[in-house]
Amino acid sequence: MLSNGWVVRHEWFLDSIKARAWLPLPDERYLIQGDAQFGPAPGTQRRRELRQQHSLRLFDSCRMFFYGEFGAAAQKSIKKQELLRLVQCGGASVLMKRPPKSSSSSSSTRARSRTPAGETSGPNSTSTSSSGVEEDIFFSPNRSFLYLTEDTKPWQVPIDKSVPIIVCDPNKIPSGHFTNPATTSPSSISNEGPAASPTTALSPADLKKHGWLRDFQAVSLTWVLNCISCSLMGKADVDLLYGSPCPDEIRELDQAWDSWRAKKS
Repeated sequence: MLSNGWVVRHEWFLDSIKARAWLPLPDERYLIQGDAQFGPAPGTQRRRELRQQHSLRLFDSCRMFFYGEFGAAAQKSIKKQELLRLVQCGGASVLMKRPPKSSSSSSSTRARSRTPAGETSGPNSTSTSSSGVEEDIFFSPNRSFLYLTEDTKPWQVPIDKSVPIIVCDPNKIPSGHFTNPATTSPSSISNEGPAASPTTALSPADLKKHGWLRDFQAVSLTWVLNCISCSLMGKADVDLLYGSPCPDEIRELDQAWDSWRAKKS
């Protein structure tokens, strides 16, 4: 999926045998866009083609540090070394040691989190929604959660590729947060980000051990895999591939995401 190859249903192979020739691609009847975890992802093949045209890999310029054990035998999950090779295939650089806290990046995040509604701060500032709630609430160092989970849409997150991304093992590290910020009601959002669910509140021991994650862009492994599934990582990716305004393909993807999760809940 990261190498821009065609991802097809097995029917393509069977029908090619019947036709005694490889059926031409792309063909919407056979292309797989999405997966069992992410759900349907319309427009993904088009995004892969755009990346190929512009030589843009999904994780270009990203520096990733994998925090956790990963690949626990009891969970039959992907081994850590396989994950490292996977993101490297997508253009990421892998950090083997925990990155030091960057005062410049953390102070920049704090400045954005304190910006009054309707105003912007600096070149990386973000817009304010019509409800007066800041859109860039994801990575405030004062947030109540530690890292983003798979419940957050990959194309709505303001990823800064100049700052290290911490990929967390969701099976071992509590997040303290399972609510999608994009669908949380405005009344439940503050400048510190969405409040943690009482059932997943972080203990003092959790905060002592994992609290440093708040100084970084911390995301779950599943969130990264979701980025691969839809071939998008962050808000800037949409502009990079499509320009503005928001294309119909992204609106269709957004609707498919909401519909899929409504069925699962």
